[in-house]
Amino acid sequence: MCGIFFALSQRSYIAPSPEELLQLKRRGPDSHNIIRRKLQSESGTTTIYLTICASVLSLRGHGITEQPLEDPASGSVFAWNGEGWNLNGHTIEDNDAEKIFKSLMIATRRHASIKSESCEVDELRCNRIVDVIRSIRGPYAFVFFDAARQNVYFARDCLGRRSLLWMAGRDGSLVFSSLSHNSQVSTWNDVDADGIYMFAIRAQHGLLAGLSDRRSHYRDESRDTEQATWPDDESMIVSTRFPVRSTL
Repeated sequence: MCGIFFALSQRSYIAPSPEELLQLKRRGPDSHNIIRRKLQSESGTTTIYLTICASVLSLRGHGITEQPLEDPASGSVFAWNGEGWNLNGHTIEDNDAEKIFKSLMIATRRHASIKSESCEVDELRCNRIVDVIRSIRGPYAFVFFDAARQNVYFARDCLGRRSLLWMAGRDGSLVFSSLSHNSQVSTWNDVDADGIYMFAIRAQHGLLAGLSDRRSHYRDESRDTEQATWPDDESMIVSTRFPVRSTL
């Protein structure tokens, strides 16, 4: 059992409360780390503060694999709470978090040689990432930050065997966590265990892609995806849900 805390804000870094941090450490007593990032728009007018915290209970591999996992070349970050038994039809013998993160990074680099910012290239990249996640067998919850595209992917396995909650603040902040502190139970929502979710952090437009319970869905049959729009004071923010057929 591991713990995940992931937060985005346009004001400042958001840290877990002392009580939340204590509970995260209890879930993962072997290791605990925090990564903080500033995401700056090209114009320099917008800053988004990103915090990723993870604790680890080491059950796989020959040593302790500290989280969050980070790719130095791209800056991508992965926080994992699960037991991945099989990936793309192959049994995972070593640390599952490392194996899955490596596969995700290979997926992001598959089209790195194509010098284009087109929607087609972005869609190919996204589909590659989703294919990796769909191939995981075992219980899990995770948050993956694809730094090059500033996209965030998050999901739980189809049976919801690992917890992942989200909470949207009135200031536009967004937090994901493996647990909720008792005093804030009413403000947290379960991440639905019905697909793989992705949203874009559009720092260049001064937007923070947040969640709200005022969401509506429509299905795009041609892509086998479902779009969810969350009304915001400034704009319409779009998140994409990719159905998971089986992740047992």
